[in-house]
Amino acid sequence: MTEPCKHQLKVAYLQQEQVEFDDKEHMADADPKFAEKCAREIRQFKCDQADSFEDTVECLRLNYENLGPECKSMVFYREKIEAADNTMDDELQRKCKYDIGKFCPGQNGEHVLDCLTNTKIVRLLQKECKAVVQERMRESARDIRLRPGLLLACKTEAETYCMDELKKLKMPQYAQKVLEGAVVGCLREKYRESAHNRIDLSAQCQAEITKAIVEAEFDPQLDPPLYHACQDTIRLHCSAAIIQHSGGFDTVLDCLKADFHKGAISDPDCNKQTFSQIARRVEETMIDIHLDPPLLEACSMDMQRLCRDVVPGHSRTRRVEETMIDIHLDPPLLEACSMDMQRLCRDVVPGHSRIIMCLMEASGSTNAQMSSSCRNMLADRNKLWMKAHQVIQLFFSRQYQMAWPESWHEAYSMVATHPNKVSILGWLSGIVFFILLVGCCCGRLSKRTHMELKNR
Repeated sequence: MTEPCKHQLKVAYLQQEQVEFDDKEHMADADPKFAEKCAREIRQFKCDQADSFEDTVECLRLNYENLGPECKSMVFYREKIEAADNTMDDELQRKCKYDIGKFCPGQNGEHVLDCLTNTKIVRLLQKECKAVVQERMRESARDIRLRPGLLLACKTEAETYCMDELKKLKMPQYAQKVLEGAVVGCLREKYRESAHNRIDLSAQCQAEITKAIVEAEFDPQLDPPLYHACQDTIRLHCSAAIIQHSGGFDTVLDCLKADFHKGAISDPDCNKQTFSQIARRVEETMIDIHLDPPLLEACSMDMQRLCRDVVPGHSRTRRVEETMIDIHLDPPLLEACSMDMQRLCRDVVPGHSRIIMCLMEASGSTNAQMSSSCRNMLADRNKLWMKAHQVIQLFFSRQYQMAWPESWHEAYSMVATHPNKVSILGWLSGIVFFILLVGCCCGRLSKRTHMELKNR
């Protein structure tokens, strides 16, 4: 597309966005098709009280989960346009004008959201701007097409390792349908596998995946499966997404981890998703301490002082499956240990749990001077890892425990539904055939006394 054409499209799009509704009866004229597909939702969520077309769209975006299929497709279409070029997101540009000038003066306007979503910046944004940015982050977590930076950086990896998920992007039935994080979830799985040298990811792709992982630590809605399963638990136990205090922070994920450790989560789906999230985070954070921000901050001083001479290399131990690949993936841990990390593990190259292992060794040493916040955070993480390890063992012991069938019907059903039923039937047939073969070749083995008496 030529620049003049692109410019004209942008002008027309923004003019539509900025239409003000002096006459509410003619608000549908801004985009008749959009108004038709979303008429019910506009009335239901009182979006018809908005002062402009962009405010109406924003109202629907905030209630995306409760929209009908046709209205979702219309909203998703606009989301894709604004994700590809942030200058066409008038709501973002208008409410974040001050913060863009303050924090992202040199950023390309088309990708200014990449700067605003930085976890160090997003907490400092003004209230209105922060609300818009957080909503855009939640939208991008639903579909990789709303995260063009990640899609571009990991295009080769997605084509190689996530072909089935990537094919959906080109299918007509998914053109206006959200994929609920399928491609991103696949890439995160491959990122964890890269810690074991099973696959190789480019530096650009790793950076984008790392950013997505860290962002999800601050807002549970950026992990759709976890959020959908734990909405009630979050409202009951963890009402605030981020509880800020004294320059530190706790996250909803930490709240869920604590409830999981205490066995306080009664919802089975939430319990399962929390365990899965912990498992993923343990393995992800093992790549490097920098993916666990709270641990990094709590232990930065101790790390620089006690782990200065640690030889870079793969991690020597694994926790459960999610929080040790890299400390940056666990923001509470990174923040708690950042000073200790700078002091005790200054020369440790981030990656493959080297910094975390440095801090763990320092915390177990009587000679190491480590801050109490970092030491306590490491102790809490260790308890959580042990709890998850117990759950893993219990899960697999139950999964592979087999009860004996009590009837022929149960025996038939057990074999028919077994994933290796062909092998089982093959073995059973082989055994029967072997018995028949032995009988034919060797004859009967029982005594012939009765037959001999009869012949007399």
